Amino acid sequence: MTSKTFKNAEGYNIQLSVSKCDGMVEISILYPNGDEHTTSISPSDAPALALAILEAAGVTETDSPYMQEAADNLRAYILIEEKVAAEAKEQAELEAEALELLRASQCIRTDGMYAYVPSFAELSDPSKTKWLAVARKAREMAKDATE
Repeated sequence: MTSKTFKNAEGYNIQLSVSKCDGMVEISILYPNGDEHTTSISPSDAPALALAILEAAGVTETDSPYMQEAADNLRAYILIEEKVAAEAKEQAELEAEALELLRASQCIRTDGMYAYVPSFAELSDPSKTKWLAVARKAREMAKDATE
């Protein structure tokens, strides 16, 4: 746990505590009158919160190269994480489409063979590659049909 004491806008000391609790980042503010306000955020949101604090404080407008670099690094990190999350979401959607196409193809087989595949992860690597290509082609054909 990290704890710091700060003066608020009215000049009173407040204590800020940050800790990890049940996989979340818990942020608590203890006021001089004993009131305490607590909230929790996902650890993946912590860099964005840190950047928001720096930007609200005007750090990005100061002459401090170290603080400017910290803000720039946080921005770069957040952009990378957003890109990775978007790519993972896109991949998961493509895998779901590939699995549905595989299941649909098995329903129309005429050789009497049918094997239900409960998840994309259970396919062999060559089958994954093949069905991802089928899903990409299906997307391409659907896009061409709407243009």
